[in-house]
Amino acid sequence: MQALDIISAEHRGMWRLASALDGLRNGLQARRAPDEAAAVVAMLEYLQAYTDRLHHPKEDQHLFRLLRRRSPEAEAQIARLEADHRNGPAHLESLLMQARALAGGSLTNEAAFFGALQSFVEHLREHIRFEEATVMPLARRTLTADDWREADAAFLAND
Repeated sequence: MQALDIISAEHRGMWRLASALDGLRNGLQARRAPDEAAAVVAMLEYLQAYTDRLHHPKEDQHLFRLLRRRSPEAEAQIARLEADHRNGPAHLESLLMQARALAGGSLTNEAAFFGALQSFVEHLREHIRFEEATVMPLARRTLTADDWREADAAFLAND
């Protein structure tokens, strides 16, 4: 079950980034600080590269595929998470464009950006909570030893 340990560790890292983004948002709303805007851009760029290129493909191609094979009851939960994985990149790209405009001093609607950033952070946390509370426990109960060997090998090769 190393695959689940890896996912949980990655989730903890993303949660910390969400908390940092939330703190930066609060700071930016209270005062204009170019370094904080640049930090938001850097964190969003990291999340974009990491979640879309490394984290989500492991889940989609390995864990979710194996779980679907063993547990038809997982379909609705997996479908919800996969929809987030499909739709997330466009939302994150839009947010990143706004963050870059803020850092560059050309953002025209700061209130909309701060609201979008807050929504993004809340959605990221909800996604993590949902996955940790539904799909991961179901995988623990349902996947076989052979499934875990396959998942663990795939996750370790991509870690």
